[in-house]
Amino acid sequence: MAILATLGAMAPTILGGLLGASTPGSEEIDENKIAASQQRTQGLIDENLGLSRQLRDPQSAINMQMRNLLNQNAMNQGSQISNQMQKLGSMTNMSPGQIAMQQRMGMNSAMGGVNQNFLNALQKRFSQGTGIMGQMTGLQQGLDENMGNAYLSNLNMRNQDSQNAFSGLLQGGMAGFKIGESDAFSDIFSNLFKGEGK
Repeated sequence: MAILATLGAMAPTILGGLLGASTPGSEEIDENKIAASQQRTQGLIDENLGLSRQLRDPQSAINMQMRNLLNQNAMNQGSQISNQMQKLGSMTNMSPGQIAMQQRMGMNSAMGGVNQNFLNALQKRFSQGTGIMGQMTGLQQGLDENMGNAYLSNLNMRNQDSQNAFSGLLQGGMAGFKIGESDAFSDIFSNLFKGEGK
Protein backbone atom coordinates (compact mmCIF):
# COMPACT_ATOMS: atom_id res chain seq x y z
CA MET A 1 0.00 0.00 0.00
CA ALA A 2 3.00 2.30 0.40
CA ILE A 3 3.53 2.56 -3.35
CA LEU A 4 -0.10 3.56 -3.87
CA ALA A 5 0.26 6.25 -1.26
CA THR A 6 3.43 7.50 -2.94
CA LEU A 7 1.75 7.62 -6.37
CA GLY A 8 -1.23 9.35 -4.83
CA ALA A 9 1.02 11.98 -3.36
CA MET A 10 2.69 12.54 -6.73
CA ALA A 11 -0.60 12.85 -8.69
CA PRO A 12 -1.29 16.54 -7.89
CA THR A 13 2.28 17.42 -8.86
CA ILE A 14 2.03 15.59 -12.18
CA LEU A 15 -1.38 17.09 -12.98
CA GLY A 16 -0.27 20.57 -12.01
CA GLY A 17 2.84 20.28 -14.17
CA LEU A 18 0.87 19.23 -17.22
CA LEU A 19 -1.74 21.93 -16.78
CA GLY A 20 0.89 24.56 -16.17
CA ALA A 21 2.75 23.57 -19.32
CA SER A 22 -0.29 24.30 -21.48
CA THR A 23 -0.72 27.91 -20.33
CA PRO A 24 0.72 30.81 -22.38
CA GLY A 25 4.37 31.54 -21.71
CA SER A 26 6.33 34.76 -21.77
CA GLU A 27 8.02 33.82 -25.06
CA GLU A 28 4.77 33.43 -26.96
CA ILE A 29 3.69 35.87 -29.65
CA ASP A 30 1.19 38.41 -28.33
CA GLU A 31 -1.76 38.08 -30.70
CA ASN A 32 -3.45 41.14 -29.19
CA LYS A 33 -0.44 43.31 -30.08
CA ILE A 34 -0.54 42.02 -33.65
CA ALA A 35 -4.25 42.81 -33.89
CA ALA A 36 -3.64 46.29 -32.45
CA SER A 37 -0.82 47.00 -34.92
CA GLN A 38 -3.06 45.94 -37.80
CA GLN A 39 -6.09 47.91 -36.60
CA ARG A 40 -5.48 50.94 -38.82
CA THR A 41 -4.90 48.80 -41.90
CA GLN A 42 -8.00 46.76 -41.05
CA GLY A 43 -10.03 49.95 -40.86
CA LEU A 44 -8.82 51.08 -44.28
CA ILE A 45 -9.62 47.66 -45.73
CA ASP A 46 -13.16 47.77 -44.33
CA GLU A 47 -13.65 51.30 -45.63
CA ASN A 48 -12.49 50.42 -49.13
CA LEU A 49 -14.60 47.27 -49.20
CA GLY A 50 -17.60 49.45 -48.37
CA LEU A 51 -16.69 51.78 -51.24
CA SER A 52 -16.35 48.76 -53.53
CA ARG A 53 -19.86 47.59 -52.68
CA GLN A 54 -21.30 51.06 -53.34
CA LEU A 55 -19.55 51.36 -56.69
CA ARG A 56 -20.93 48.00 -57.81
CA ASP A 57 -24.49 48.69 -56.62
CA PRO A 58 -26.56 50.69 -59.17
CA GLN A 59 -28.95 51.78 -56.39
CA SER A 60 -26.26 52.92 -53.96
CA ALA A 61 -26.22 56.47 -52.63
CA ILE A 62 -23.17 57.55 -54.64
CA ASN A 63 -24.57 56.13 -57.89
CA MET A 64 -27.97 57.77 -57.32
CA GLN A 65 -26.13 61.02 -56.64
CA MET A 66 -24.31 60.62 -59.93
CA ARG A 67 -27.58 60.01 -61.78
CA ASN A 68 -29.13 63.13 -60.25
CA LEU A 69 -26.09 65.12 -61.29
CA LEU A 70 -26.36 63.82 -64.85
CA ASN A 71 -30.05 64.78 -64.94
CA GLN A 72 -29.30 68.25 -63.64
CA ASN A 73 -26.53 68.79 -66.17
CA ALA A 74 -28.83 67.61 -68.98
CA MET A 75 -31.59 69.97 -67.87
CA ASN A 76 -29.14 72.87 -67.77
CA GLN A 77 -27.95 71.97 -71.23
CA GLY A 78 -31.55 71.74 -72.47
CA SER A 79 -32.31 75.16 -71.02
CA GLN A 80 -29.32 76.66 -72.83
CA ILE A 81 -30.48 75.09 -76.09
CA SER A 82 -33.98 76.45 -75.51
CA ASN A 83 -32.66 79.97 -74.95
CA GLN A 84 -30.51 79.73 -78.06
CA MET A 85 -33.50 78.54 -80.13
CA GLN A 86 -35.55 81.45 -78.80
CA LYS A 87 -32.88 83.95 -79.87
CA LEU A 88 -32.35 82.24 -83.23
CA GLY A 89 -36.08 82.18 -83.90
CA SER A 90 -36.39 85.87 -83.20
CA MET A 91 -33.50 86.65 -85.51
CA THR A 92 -34.86 84.50 -88.36
CA ASN A 93 -38.52 85.44 -87.94
CA MET A 94 -39.51 81.87 -87.00
CA SER A 95 -43.07 81.36 -85.82
CA PRO A 96 -43.68 80.71 -82.10
CA GLY A 97 -44.73 77.15 -82.95
CA GLN A 98 -41.47 76.45 -84.79
CA ILE A 99 -39.46 77.93 -81.97
CA ALA A 100 -41.28 75.78 -79.39
CA MET A 101 -40.73 72.68 -81.52
CA GLN A 102 -37.01 73.39 -81.79
CA GLN A 103 -36.82 73.96 -78.05
CA ARG A 104 -38.51 70.61 -77.32
CA MET A 105 -36.18 68.82 -79.71
CA GLY A 106 -33.16 70.40 -78.04
CA MET A 107 -34.39 69.43 -74.55
CA ASN A 108 -35.16 65.85 -75.64
CA SER A 109 -31.73 65.56 -77.22
CA ALA A 110 -30.04 66.75 -74.03
CA MET A 111 -32.10 64.50 -71.73
CA GLY A 112 -31.94 61.52 -74.04
CA GLY A 113 -28.26 60.95 -73.36
CA VAL A 114 -28.70 60.79 -69.59
CA ASN A 115 -29.59 57.10 -69.43
CA GLN A 116 -26.77 56.07 -71.73
CA ASN A 117 -24.29 58.21 -69.87
CA PHE A 118 -25.50 56.70 -66.60
CA LEU A 119 -25.08 53.14 -67.90
CA ASN A 120 -21.58 53.92 -69.17
CA ALA A 121 -20.64 55.42 -65.83
CA LEU A 122 -22.07 52.39 -63.97
CA GLN A 123 -19.95 50.03 -66.04
CA LYS A 124 -16.81 52.00 -65.24
CA ARG A 125 -17.67 52.17 -61.56
CA PHE A 126 -18.42 48.46 -61.42
CA SER A 127 -14.97 47.74 -62.86
CA GLN A 128 -13.40 50.13 -60.34
CA GLY A 129 -15.29 48.50 -57.47
CA THR A 130 -14.26 45.03 -58.59
CA GLY A 131 -10.62 46.10 -58.74
CA ILE A 132 -10.78 47.61 -55.25
CA MET A 133 -12.41 44.46 -53.91
CA GLY A 134 -9.62 42.31 -55.36
CA GLN A 135 -6.92 44.48 -53.81
CA MET A 136 -8.61 44.60 -50.41
CA THR A 137 -9.19 40.84 -50.46
CA GLY A 138 -5.46 40.33 -50.91
CA LEU A 139 -4.66 42.70 -48.04
CA GLN A 140 -7.26 41.05 -45.80
CA GLN A 141 -5.77 37.65 -46.53
CA GLY A 142 -2.37 38.96 -45.47
CA LEU A 143 -3.73 40.21 -42.14
CA ASP A 144 -5.55 36.94 -41.52
CA GLU A 145 -2.38 35.00 -42.27
CA ASN A 146 -0.46 37.06 -39.73
CA MET A 147 -2.97 36.17 -37.02
CA GLY A 148 -3.12 32.55 -38.13
CA ASN A 149 0.65 32.17 -38.10
CA ALA A 150 0.85 33.69 -34.63
CA TYR A 151 -1.81 31.31 -33.35
CA LEU A 152 -0.10 28.26 -34.85
CA SER A 153 3.27 29.36 -33.51
CA ASN A 154 1.86 29.71 -30.01
CA LEU A 155 0.03 26.40 -30.30
CA ASN A 156 3.20 24.60 -31.39
CA MET A 157 5.12 26.21 -28.55
CA ARG A 158 2.53 25.11 -26.00
CA ASN A 159 2.45 21.57 -27.37
CA GLN A 160 6.25 21.39 -27.23
CA ASP A 161 6.27 22.71 -23.67
CA SER A 162 3.67 20.12 -22.68
CA GLN A 163 5.67 17.31 -24.27
CA ASN A 164 8.86 18.46 -22.60
CA ALA A 165 7.16 18.74 -19.22
CA PHE A 166 5.51 15.32 -19.55
CA SER A 167 8.77 13.73 -20.65
CA GLY A 168 10.59 15.28 -17.72
CA LEU A 169 7.97 14.07 -15.29
CA LEU A 170 8.17 10.53 -16.66
CA GLN A 171 11.95 10.46 -16.47
CA GLY A 172 11.91 11.81 -12.94
CA GLY A 173 9.23 9.34 -11.89
CA MET A 174 11.11 6.36 -13.31
CA ALA A 175 14.34 7.44 -11.65
CA GLY A 176 12.57 7.81 -8.32
CA PHE A 177 11.06 4.34 -8.49
CA LYS A 178 14.12 2.28 -9.42
CA ILE A 179 14.16 -0.97 -7.51
CA GLY A 180 16.44 -0.66 -4.51
CA GLU A 181 16.11 3.15 -4.45
CA SER A 182 12.43 3.44 -3.55
CA ASP A 183 11.32 2.90 0.01
CA ALA A 184 7.92 1.86 -1.28
CA PHE A 185 9.33 -0.94 -3.43
CA SER A 186 11.68 -2.00 -0.65
CA ASP A 187 8.73 -2.36 1.69
CA ILE A 188 6.81 -4.40 -0.86
CA PHE A 189 9.67 -6.82 -1.49
CA SER A 190 10.34 -7.14 2.22
CA ASN A 191 6.71 -8.04 2.85
CA LEU A 192 6.78 -10.58 0.03
CA PHE A 193 9.87 -12.36 1.39
CA LYS A 194 8.38 -12.39 4.84
CA GLY A 195 5.31 -14.05 3.44
CA GLU A 196 7.34 -16.78 1.78
CA GLY A 197 9.24 -17.53 4.94
CA LYS A 198 6.08 -18.36 6.86
